[in-house]
Amino acid sequence: MTSFDLDSPYTLSGTSEFLSLSKAEFNQALRSHWERDCNMRFDFMRACPHFEAWTDRQLQVCADSSELREYKNNTVRLYNYQNRSLNMPFMYM
Repeated sequence: MTSFDLDSPYTLSGTSEFLSLSKAEFNQALRSHWERDCNMRFDFMRACPHFEAWTDRQLQVCADSSELREYKNNTVRLYNYQNRSLNMPFMYM
């Protein structure tokens, strides 16, 4: 990890743009990104036959606390289950 001396002056080379957001705008941007991703996970599970017996509430709880990852073809995923007792990988091809 690199540490920066915040008291030292910095010079920017090239074109730079700065964005100023209020706290409410920042929170809304984070929330909209999170909601879009959560809806994508919910829709994925709703369309998957492995979850067809689940209620919408069960899918929503799972979508809230899960993540989707995409891996390259022919990639082998190995997990250390001793340290990841609450994580359960589910792979769908």
